[in-house]
Amino acid sequence: MSYEVMLLKGQPIQHSIRGARDTFVGTLKFGELVDRYQIPHRVHSADEGYQRKASATRINKLVRDLHGRRVDLPTAILLSIRDADLYPRLDSSGRYILTLPANGKRLFYVVDGQHRLEALKKVLDEDPEGDWRDFKIPAVIIFGADDGVEMDQFHIVNSNQKGISSDLTLDLMKTRAMRDDAYRKYLDGIGEGWKVISQDLTERVAKKLLWKGKIRFPGEPKGTTIINSNSFVTSLKRALDQVNFSTYLPEQRASIIDAYWRGVRDALPECFDHPNDFNIQKTVGVYVLHHLLPDVLEYASKFGNPVEESDTYRRILGDTLVDLTGDNQMNEAATGAGFWRVGAEGASGTYSSGAGQRVLREMIRRELIANLEDQLA
Repeated sequence: MSYEVMLLKGQPIQHSIRGARDTFVGTLKFGELVDRYQIPHRVHSADEGYQRKASATRINKLVRDLHGRRVDLPTAILLSIRDADLYPRLDSSGRYILTLPANGKRLFYVVDGQHRLEALKKVLDEDPEGDWRDFKIPAVIIFGADDGVEMDQFHIVNSNQKGISSDLTLDLMKTRAMRDDAYRKYLDGIGEGWKVISQDLTERVAKKLLWKGKIRFPGEPKGTTIINSNSFVTSLKRALDQVNFSTYLPEQRASIIDAYWRGVRDALPECFDHPNDFNIQKTVGVYVLHHLLPDVLEYASKFGNPVEESDTYRRILGDTLVDLTGDNQMNEAATGAGFWRVGAEGASGTYSSGAGQRVLREMIRRELIANLEDQLA
């Protein structure tokens, strides 16, 4: 048995590169939708999907409100049907009719509204004898789109809302820009093109041995990771703004970052033997050391040192990092690797704020200049 849904034709969704896609507006009974939708969750490693994982807290709150009849979900969900054969037919009275096959095929892709649908599904499971199958949901349906168009719409709808995380925003921004040159030019025009470059660079660095398994991308479990991709991406802004780094090709930039960190590791090996016990590969260390990278590259140029070799950075930064000293929470001096230790024994935690990071990087920069200027005299 098939089902027929009456729809109204809406304005096409315009896209400068992908062309227009027809949209229709209608109301669907949840019972007709429950076995026919799927949620294309983002899998970064496979470059698939675009949706963040649903929040169990949000779903459970909505379930309680639905059971208590405190909400009626008046706002439309956004769905996509990719199968061109299901395009609504125009009947003799001028109505558009969507025929839903009875085989339970999951033909609807949920672009926006997964929390509402998953909450209704849970309510239906908990109260199968209720009238939840007849619950009517307003919907806007895109026809003939692919996952690229859906991703665009998801990003547009959610980027200005609280729900989408910064790391997923950056991931989707980069993915869209790689697929859509017009969008890439738009980002450049508003001064955000660097985010695409930095996201790509972060993904490249994450494949290097020193950072492999340490950077957490959207949808990935925390596991052994110690910094999220958003923090790593943002930390590279100053370096990418500087000519002495930005003019290198993408893979060369990744090799420079890799060599830089291997040089730091050679100076402070204890920090990298047990990275979770130290802050140097966490947000405060990454922000400070990436901010200083252009300064270090300038010294590498003055000394004529190769920028893709770790020994360059060990020679330039080593003494400064080994001698770096600060007071810990016990009012004791913490030096070298001890400076970066987490908890009360280390000193780096006191510099975790934005203002603290500025103080720390200037402290390191002063020591760096003092250690190297005599060699250049």
